[in-house]
Amino acid sequence: MINVPLPGSSIPNKKLLLDEIKVASANIIDQIINYYEKHTSVIGYRVSDRLDEASPIALAYNNAIIKQIKDKTDKYVFKTILINSKSVADNNVDFIVLHNGMPHTDFHKLDAKVKGLKSDLKGKPIVFLFGTIFEPNNYNGYADFRSVNYQAYNYSQCYKIADNNNLAGVAIRSFNDYVLQNPELMTDYYDRDLSSTGIFSRNRKFRTSFNLIQALFTDKTEPLLDAGSLNPNSLVPVLYMVLTLIMVAILFLMISRMPRFREYFVRSLVKPYNFYADIRDQRIISSVHTYSLAIMISLSAAIFIVSIVHINRSSEVLYAILNSAISSNSIKDYLYDLIWQPKLFMFLLSGVFFVKLLIVAFLLKVLAKIFRANVYYGDTITMAVWAANP
Repeated sequence: MINVPLPGSSIPNKKLLLDEIKVASANIIDQIINYYEKHTSVIGYRVSDRLDEASPIALAYNNAIIKQIKDKTDKYVFKTILINSKSVADNNVDFIVLHNGMPHTDFHKLDAKVKGLKSDLKGKPIVFLFGTIFEPNNYNGYADFRSVNYQAYNYSQCYKIADNNNLAGVAIRSFNDYVLQNPELMTDYYDRDLSSTGIFSRNRKFRTSFNLIQALFTDKTEPLLDAGSLNPNSLVPVLYMVLTLIMVAILFLMISRMPRFREYFVRSLVKPYNFYADIRDQRIISSVHTYSLAIMISLSAAIFIVSIVHINRSSEVLYAILNSAISSNSIKDYLYDLIWQPKLFMFLLSGVFFVKLLIVAFLLKVLAKIFRANVYYGDTITMAVWAANP
């Protein structure tokens, strides 16, 4: 049996108002229906996926598509909504697919959300869609969200939620692993072009989740799952804190014990517009102070950026931003590997920021040449570093 998805996935409301979107959607839908209607295995069409259910714009878009489909076919019409949708519109569809977009959420909260949406839909048949991405070589136990056992544990809990709420059925994402167009960021797996979401591998080798699903569907005893422990990069947050505390201690020591450094540090923060304008500053500022500050600035910026991307490495938002900003899959593949190796990424990025300060100093030297000013390269380094202090 095949349910055919139609265009209408995660489209912003402003885009739904455009005539180009409406015309293109109508034409594509006509072509899809004309092609698939001759296949007896097709039982339904999905009109939309993850639109804003509270928006009258999305409601009007769905109603127009549903009318177009029902004028051409008598097959089932359904739509997909996210589990965290605050409201849901009926749209006169035959059934609704409830997509669990939060695979790592608390299952008690998930059960409550399913109950609430079922109550809002007032008897409309609901199919519960669930799935999770994992690392095929991760056998830490289901305490680790990226392990093979967690996939099976997630399926077990979601299936029981659907069964306890008397939903119409369940759908699993997915049957087997598949190849992606872009590298995957959400897992630490050597093959980033592979979406590891299936109960079977690409070589058709079944996983623990297959045995569990088979047991659930046939009312047999579920296989035992190892709880294990979660310990991915456990030292990374500690490393962030230790390095930050060391830099704060060194900075505090330099400020308290070195009056000249304290004076210039405060001036560069409070009055950066005329700092280093006095000819005496060019003779008094120590190179040791300058390079020490450059190292602290570079390392601080690296820790800030690396900590953000590492903590959000499983975020779809970060993945979408990086995917849009970088066109080369090779660069993305290398960058994603670095994100999953935060200690290496942190020191590499701090080196990049340090070199950036040297490049700024070089550009200042070039500008000095253009304007025929006699400025030494050492002075431009001092300018660049202390200007970056704020």
